[in-house]
Amino acid sequence: MTIAFTTPAPDLLAMLTWSNFGIASEDEVNAAGGLEGVAKNPLAGSGKYKFKEWVSGQYILFERNEDYWDDNYVGYFKEIKLTFTADAAAREMAVESGDAQVAYDMPVVQAATYVGNANVNVVVYSFGQNTRLWFNMGEKGQECLKDEKVRKAIELALDYDAISAVGTAGFGQPVYGYFEPNKILRISLKKMLHT
Repeated sequence: MTIAFTTPAPDLLAMLTWSNFGIASEDEVNAAGGLEGVAKNPLAGSGKYKFKEWVSGQYILFERNEDYWDDNYVGYFKEIKLTFTADAAAREMAVESGDAQVAYDMPVVQAATYVGNANVNVVVYSFGQNTRLWFNMGEKGQECLKDEKVRKAIELALDYDAISAVGTAGFGQPVYGYFEPNKILRISLKKMLHT
């Protein structure tokens, strides 16, 4: 297979690992009803867990794949249940109470309250996204922004360390390029299991 681009794509290898970017067998897609059929059915895979049940809007249940090809790497848990909770505070409470072992996609400020908590492990995932300040110097922009000295003064007046610390609750750093590996994508809270 050949993938060609008209512009550089430095994140291609990372993007190919995303589930919606995966390469599938055309025969398997056709056997599942073509593109429309696949879109309406659970994904077929060969991993350590297999799909068992999906109750729309409530949960998805996976069970250990007893026929997994690598006997030394079989799934640890018999079942994994993914529940849908839109409210981040409710996800947080579920982890703290022990009703859930992982809460995914927590707001950084909320997750930061758990740093140092012996019962909860905060995990920060990175993916290289950053935020930029753009100046409109076109016809509809502010006249003063056309002056390079004004733009430089604005740039020097901003405390990037402070902005980064507030925006990422101390987890991130100022970005000095387009692809920065230490920016925040998702935060998970994991209940520490004491045995």
